[in-house]
Amino acid sequence: MYYPADDNELLYLIKDGNAQAYRMLYEKYEHWIGKTYRGFSQGLSMMYHDYKQECLLCLEKAIHTYNHNFNCSFFSFYTLIVKRSIYRLHRKNNLFFQEKMNLYGIEELYTDKEQSKLIPILKKELQFMDALEEELFNQCILYNKKIIEIANKFGVKYNVAYTKYKKIKEKSEKILTNLLV
Repeated sequence: MYYPADDNELLYLIKDGNAQAYRMLYEKYEHWIGKTYRGFSQGLSMMYHDYKQECLLCLEKAIHTYNHNFNCSFFSFYTLIVKRSIYRLHRKNNLFFQEKMNLYGIEELYTDKEQSKLIPILKKELQFMDALEEELFNQCILYNKKIIEIANKFGVKYNVAYTKYKKIKEKSEKILTNLLV
């Protein structure tokens, strides 16, 4: 649908109390909300109605906080508010999932490395080629040590140790994915 007034004119009319301009701005961005649902809400498993409600709340916030002295258009300002809001919801969703995992004791698989049942399976499946790879797995992946420390300990260049570390990490992720899924 074509709207003869741009965002700045509609915002000016809204600040004067024009309800029709308010409705026009909502209708204008309602179409944008439908177009961006898939891109912004991926990974959130968010229903369309929830996403639309969140975007309309963000639009309300953008209307009341937008200033003409900003170096961006109203559309850019509104998009930024929506992205930040969706990101905040995504973080809350991840924290909720982590708390759920902790309730069931799943974190024990990752925190207590000496008693973990996955580490021996990983070591057996990885089949290390040399002592450097085994040390990278033991120190860098399990205990989060720096790669440069292991490279200096074995007398190799950082980029050699880093490429071996990346290969081990990728193999570990594939093995864990196959085991846990």
